[in-house]
Amino acid sequence: GGITAKSLTVEPREGYPLPRIIKYEHGFLNAVGFRGPGIKEGKKQVRRLIKEVKVPVIASIFSTRLNEIKSLSSEIASINPPLIELNISCPHVEDEFGKSLAMSEKTAFEATMVAKKEIGKIPLLCKISANYSDIAKVAKACEEAGADGISAINTVGPGMVIDIKTRKPVLGNKRGGVSGPAIRPIAVRCVYDIYAVVKIPIIGM
Repeated sequence: GGITAKSLTVEPREGYPLPRIIKYEHGFLNAVGFRGPGIKEGKKQVRRLIKEVKVPVIASIFSTRLNEIKSLSSEIASINPPLIELNISCPHVEDEFGKSLAMSEKTAFEATMVAKKEIGKIPLLCKISANYSDIAKVAKACEEAGADGISAINTVGPGMVIDIKTRKPVLGNKRGGVSGPAIRPIAVRCVYDIYAVVKIPIIGM
């Protein structure tokens, strides 16, 4: 149906140390750390992707600061992608970026409103987290602030896998978001709860 590009940040980022993605017996852990070229170069790459593929491209942006969300939204809207995702949830970057905006209805509402004001008629998706106790309330707040759809859910956690031979965490960042078959029942429940309270489309993941 479509392709979602990696979330872009304001400045270029090297991301977290290798290994960034690992497999364990029930799925995956990842700590990529928003590795990317930054919005200036990133929007050029997304523009090329839009031209090269035959399915819709969802351009994604990430920040925990409203002023950065405003500038990111304006920048990405300038290339007029089919859809824009506002990633307000990531379970393993709190030490570096501060608390996820999807962890309260108030901050989710504010972030969505700021982004929607900048991007205008381009459909806006909000990517939210199961880590908040009532994800449906966050989804409803996003809808009320102007979101055109919900992406649910992000990875959960953070989690950790330790190599018992080296007695050290396997991921370069030690902690990472958990995905895969193990979290599917959580995602299904979240989509079910969100569907009960919003009228906008939901991308289940």
